[in-house]
Amino acid sequence: MNAAGEKSRSVATYKTFEAAKSGVEEYRNEDSIQIKTIASNALMIAMSDGASTGVFSKEWSDHITGGIDSAWLQSPATLERGLQFLRESFQPDVSRPTALRKFLMEGSYATLLIALIQRSRWWFGRLVLTLFGIGDVSLFIFTPEGELEYVFPPTVRDGFGNTPEMIRSSERLQNDSPYTIHHELHRTRPENLIVIASDALAEHINGLPPAAGLRLARQIGRCTDDAEFRLLVQKLRETRGMKNDDVTVCLITAQPDDYFRPASPHSTRPEV
Repeated sequence: MNAAGEKSRSVATYKTFEAAKSGVEEYRNEDSIQIKTIASNALMIAMSDGASTGVFSKEWSDHITGGIDSAWLQSPATLERGLQFLRESFQPDVSRPTALRKFLMEGSYATLLIALIQRSRWWFGRLVLTLFGIGDVSLFIFTPEGELEYVFPPTVRDGFGNTPEMIRSSERLQNDSPYTIHHELHRTRPENLIVIASDALAEHINGLPPAAGLRLARQIGRCTDDAEFRLLVQKLRETRGMKNDDVTVCLITAQPDDYFRPASPHSTRPEV
């Protein structure tokens, strides 16, 4: 699903935006995001970033996010069984001999973050997050005061590299490059802002002071559509040094008025 704009649910309100790397048509964006309402008090968000060095990267990332079943989110072991099912059911168009050769030799690969967000009935209405991550799609939680409460997966705290862990479409190739499924539970206040971003934007946010990260997240939240978001992304690339890669972001909060409404024309808050 590529659903730019604000969506309200009983659990929380969210906005999603996407932008392809500069110089590439938007439909070639190899990120993918799916948001599903699981129950009256639960949202499941799956974001995947296909590796452009592979083949059928967009198809693979779409296949992963579209195929994730909330029943797999019991443990890393149950998720791994689900991912194996996705490997076995992946059938891209390999009619071109060159594509078939590359697919057999290298396969497709992508990173993944899954967030199951539920409204707790027992923890003063807090949001309860069940999280699974492979690679460098990242989740940040900011407080309204500009503090960075939480980061997932834990490897994000140590920075970003050029070789993140990947889910590969080939079991044989996966065995040669095993990964860790990071899994954590976290509770957060409903007035906080949850930001899920693919690696280019996640790396940029990770390098900012927390207050500046929140200001950027608020600026994203005020975007009205993908076109406005793409202008912001281009500015970040040209003036702030954000790397040129596909970008997908999802902002989630139970207090949308604090993050998604246009700033007052009299506001003096600086922009990132």
